Amino acid sequence: MIILIGLVILEVAKRAVTLPLYPLAYSRRKKERESPGIFWLLLDDTIHDEGLRDYKIDIEYCYYGKKSKPVERLPEGAFKEFMRAWYWSAWRNNCINLASIIEVMVGTMVREVERKNWGARSFYSLRSFSSERILPYMELWLGPMRLQIGFLKCGRPQIQFRNPTI
Repeated sequence: MIILIGLVILEVAKRAVTLPLYPLAYSRRKKERESPGIFWLLLDDTIHDEGLRDYKIDIEYCYYGKKSKPVERLPEGAFKEFMRAWYWSAWRNNCINLASIIEVMVGTMVREVERKNWGARSFYSLRSFSSERILPYMELWLGPMRLQIGFLKCGRPQIQFRNPTI
């Protein structure tokens, strides 16, 4: 449970840092990718690489994913592209490069060590990973909304509260 509380604290801290610093990371993104520094952690190279590989476009946000309605109302141009990237990498999918580093360190899930069910869909589990770490994962369902806190099967830490059917 201490690790889950630590993840919540980390999430709050990284959002507080990323939201105002993302513009600097965005402006330095090419340099940061050539020689990764602290601002590289704020970017989302997974979606950037996918955009180049699959769509042949250099973008900083998910081309096909959920977009911010207020941002999409902006006129086309560099500011709109920046705001799309800020929404994606600073707000919606905060610090994905950092999460990817943690995912590699943790490894993939090998097995579930322990599981406690709380009703039909809510549960808490301890998972064993290929790094030999045993880490927690919790899903708490509140009506149609799901709160996830912990380490996904791929080893990535995640905190998310949303309606998964939307």
